[in-house]
Amino acid sequence: MRACDPLQLRRDVLLAGQEVFLCDGSIADNFRQFYALRELPEPNPTGMRRFLDLCACPLSTDSPCGTLSGGERQRVFLAVCLSFVPRVLLLDEPTSALDGDTARRFMNNLRDFAAQHGISVILVSHDRGLTASFADNLLELA
Repeated sequence: MRACDPLQLRRDVLLAGQEVFLCDGSIADNFRQFYALRELPEPNPTGMRRFLDLCACPLSTDSPCGTLSGGERQRVFLAVCLSFVPRVLLLDEPTSALDGDTARRFMNNLRDFAAQHGISVILVSHDRGLTASFADNLLELA
């Protein structure tokens, strides 16, 4: 059995559930705080904007997280997660709080970004249309 560094594993494999944790403050504050926890230099505003756009989240980085809807909170958290370019991203119902157009835009962006950066995405969803459109491999549980 191969030894595993738990800290490296936590950096390589990220989980974004339906209930996400965001700190008080703005979206930019959250990016900064998550980067500080990893002891990384804080991202610049252009980088933050890039990942928010990737997640179909048109909000300003100055937007206070306390006023965001559930879907907006989830997309902000996903933007932060994707900015770390993990090896594996685990997603639990990432489009459940999104309208159809936003969900498709997000999933198309995610698929393209993951392919470009070699990220394995494991997604749990009850939306058969979503899985049929975006899954490379599908495991159905009854």
